[in-house]
Order: sequence, then C-alpha cells, then structure tokens
Amino acid sequence: MHVQHNKIGGTAANIIAHGQLYESNLVTLWRELTGAAKPIDLSNNLPARMGLWTEQGNREWFYENIGLPVEEAPGVLCSKERDYCVAQCDGFVIEADGKAVFEAKHTGGYSRKTEQKKTIEEVATLYLPQIQHYLYVTELDRAYLSVFFDTYRHSYTIIRRDDQFIADLLDRIDAFWDCVTSRIPPKLNGPSMSIPEIEIDRGKVEIIDSSHPLSNEWASAAADFVENKSAASTFESSKKSLKNLVPPDAYRTEGYGVSVVNSGKRRTVNVL
Repeated sequence: MHVQHNKIGGTAANIIAHGQLYESNLVTLWRELTGAAKPIDLSNNLPARMGLWTEQGNREWFYENIGLPVEEAPGVLCSKERDYCVAQCDGFVIEADGKAVFEAKHTGGYSRKTEQKKTIEEVATLYLPQIQHYLYVTELDRAYLSVFFDTYRHSYTIIRRDDQFIADLLDRIDAFWDCVTSRIPPKLNGPSMSIPEIEIDRGKVEIIDSSHPLSNEWASAAADFVENKSAASTFESSKKSLKNLVPPDAYRTEGYGVSVVNSGKRRTVNVL
C-alpha cells in the first residue's frame, strides 16, 4: 500500500528530474507539497491502479521465471542524510550476497510516439531518477526493474547505482525542497535560477540483463564459467605442455593416464 507522506519519494524524484511527468510538473508538485493544492486523485485512474494491482503478480512472476525471491518492502523508508527523501519500494530481491531494490512496472506494449514496440531501455530511462533515488535512500548498489508490457510480454533489467547521477539528482532535489520550505514556487519553463538542470539519457542506463526466457540458462552457464575458469586455464596450459613434450617422430605417446597422438599436422591429447 502506497501512502501519502508529503516528502520526496520516487515519483516526486522522477518529476523533479524530468521537469514534467504525465499530468505533473514542478509547479503542481510544489503546490501539493506546500499544501496549496490537493494531490492528484489517482483512485479512479486505471493505469495507476493497474500498476498497484499487478505488483504482487510481478513479484511472483519474477521469482517463478527468474529464480530470485522477492520480499515486500517494509513501508516508507527514510534517508539517513535527508529526512525529506523517502522510498516506497515495490520489494527487495534476495541475492546470495545481499539485497537489491525491486521495482515493478506495468506499461503499454507500444510507444505512442513511434508506434514501435516499447523496450525495456525506454522504461528504464523514464524511471531512472526514481530508481537511483531508491538506491540512494536504501544505500543499495543495484536494482531490478521488472516490467509487464500489456498482457503478453515480460522483461527485466538490472540498473546499477550511479553515484554521479545521484549527486546531480540530489542537487536538483535539494534546490526544489528549498522552494518548498521557503514557499517560493520554482520556474516552470526554461532554465531555473533555483533548480539546476540534470541530464537524463539512455547513456545513463546500464542494461545488464533482459528478456527472462534466457536468464536461467545464462545464469547457469555464467556460474559454470566463473567456477571453472581457473581450472580451464590450467587444462589448456597442461595440454599445450604435453603436446610440446612429445618427440617429433613419435606417433603415439602414453603415460600417467594420458596419451598424445601425433598425426603430423596436429597433436591430440586424450585421457586413457
């Protein structure tokens, strides 16, 4: 359940970073946080309610198809440094070496502007400020963005913590919060004297994994690769040494459970 907290949460961080998001902009957000206007009522907003309804299903689908359990987040989390920065995460992914933020989204399958299939990169770029804000508040290193596209496609990606982006975002959040506490409205159009600009582009999004059908096979192969990399290097080195030790005029050399066959053009090492 998402609650009203009158602080800078993930959605507010997204609005502050982008300048405008859907029906909200810096001024409408400022009016809400200063009490000059009531928050936008989303109780009858179907996309907003759909996102809430599918959160639990997203967590379950992620666990069943990706193989990593997701626990629900314990309400509103507050930053240790800035009491006006909070996070209402959709959950936490339980990894072998700790936790990661879990963010669930439900969006349309096609982009309204291009009429092309919407990609995980587009969604990650749109919600990058929100996710980096959550990483700042929770002090975690990475987040899983899990997305349902319409009712037929699922994809996910890992977004790593970007401390430089977070620093830029916090400069903008601090300036906006000064506007709130001083009750001086921010500028809506053009560069603001009080709120610094921030760059948001796909270059800020580091895509690690996507398209869950390959993820289990990839994870298994990656684990085998990491576990056996050292042994593989030793294997190749010993095989090369055995080939070099074979006399050039010997067709077959055996010993200690290994044989080397010299066909003239190539030498093959076999286990007896």
